[in-house]
Amino acid sequence: MTLIKRYPNRRLYNTETSQYITLEDLARLVHEGREVRIIDSKNGEDLTRRVLVQVLLLDDQAHKLDCLPVDFLRTLIKLEERSMMKLFEHYVGTTLQTFTIAQKAMQQNLELLQKMSPAPADLLGSILSRFRPPTSDGETR
Repeated sequence: MTLIKRYPNRRLYNTETSQYITLEDLARLVHEGREVRIIDSKNGEDLTRRVLVQVLLLDDQAHKLDCLPVDFLRTLIKLEERSMMKLFEHYVGTTLQTFTIAQKAMQQNLELLQKMSPAPADLLGSILSRFRPPTSDGETR
């Protein structure tokens, strides 16, 4: 877990490398699969969610928000009651876990399929050879 401190001037400090980082640097850490936790330097409040949303609002990341349905965003904006927000958080978390499991299973199935079948070029060549016209001696070319 990489601990990032956010200072009142909104600068981010990576405690692991003892360096200030940008939101782009933070995006790179997350993309590399690093677990990050962002805290307020003064009071220790967990700011991870808020700062990750800021990362998504960067110009080169903003297109990723297009995958969120408008109804999802409206629902999120409308939520006021704390218990409903917790229920919504649980529902979204469970859905994300299910998606991750399905994604891993699909990746494993694709890898297994690649191991079981010949290379695509060999497979294509094999299929095309079946459609070649026979030579005068009855053999296929």
